[in-house]
Amino acid sequence: MRGQGVALFREEVAKGMVQAAEQMKQANLDTNVILFSMWTEAIKNFAELGRGNVIFLDGSSEGMEKTMRQIMAMQHMDNKK
Repeated sequence: MRGQGVALFREEVAKGMVQAAEQMKQANLDTNVILFSMWTEAIKNFAELGRGNVIFLDGSSEGMEKTMRQIMAMQHMDNKK
């Protein structure tokens, strides 16, 4: 049952992101702002909830993509527990 709830949540998040991206395109805004916002929110969570005292960040767009893939993989692992 828990897996279905997580799947539905992700589906709704994806729908919201698609809608936000469409609205941004209509306003001639860069849709990469959505990914950047997710990346900065993740960093905020690392800082607030992390147990360490050092965070290494790659500020390149490739680094941001890699970080997002890693975060998504960790969330997937968490959901399997």
